[in-house]
Amino acid sequence: MKYRFLGTSAAEGIPALFCDCPVCNAVRKGENGYTEKDVRTRSQSMVNDDMIIDLPIDTNRHAHKNGLTLGKARYLLITHPHVDHFFPQELANRTGGHAKDLTYEKMEILCSEGTKKVYDQFCEFMGWGKLLATRFDIRVIKPYERVNLNGEYEVTALPAVHAPKDTCLIYLIKDLKENKTVFHCNDTAALPCEVLDFMQEKGVKVDFVQMDCTLYSIAGHNRHMGYKECVELKNELIRRGIANEGAKFYINHFTHNDYAPYEARAQETAKDGISVSYDGLAVEV
Repeated sequence: MKYRFLGTSAAEGIPALFCDCPVCNAVRKGENGYTEKDVRTRSQSMVNDDMIIDLPIDTNRHAHKNGLTLGKARYLLITHPHVDHFFPQELANRTGGHAKDLTYEKMEILCSEGTKKVYDQFCEFMGWGKLLATRFDIRVIKPYERVNLNGEYEVTALPAVHAPKDTCLIYLIKDLKENKTVFHCNDTAALPCEVLDFMQEKGVKVDFVQMDCTLYSIAGHNRHMGYKECVELKNELIRRGIANEGAKFYINHFTHNDYAPYEARAQETAKDGISVSYDGLAVEV
């Protein structure tokens, strides 16, 4: 099972589009310890070659940079309807003459009820409902619901602590062929006990965890985690027996407002057994 980080920034990207702060300018120039690994685009991931997680405006760039043919993808999971995670206009480029020789005629989309409402509003505004229906089957998945995707994956949705309320999900993704499970855990603040209780009671075993670390040095935020909370989550997953022995842990989804060079952060987090993501990083689970 392969997990690929396509984009690893928060909403504004690094360097941020309109920002002239010291961090963004240093990243642009490759100065003060910043390298190509510090150039970060909007958050998106991919499982194997057939499952995409989120659809930001940077999707086309991600495909080109990583040599990917997204026409092979069968599944699209959307975490929430913020535009840096869901840019529905891109879906039109999988219809008609824009997309030929697709591996699967239709892509299956899983999302929250709130995201589905945004999709429906977009289709109504653009008049594209019938057009997109030729290439997409969109399905609402509710918190704590588990679905089987054609005997290939088992996906469980969990509630994220994010905004707007009740529209944001995090996902457990189990590759049924390889018996490996990914815990895709951003955007969210620290998880409530009931989420961890559910995972423990259901006997969930995870092999790979990517954690929201938008605000590295800040804890207690109501929509994102800081590094302290990521360490606590890792320890709790291990303590409860949810994380398999040898499970890999990564932090992800960074803002330029609380940011240091990749190499420096990677050295800091290594002592806790946690790695730092960067755009284009592929991990064998």
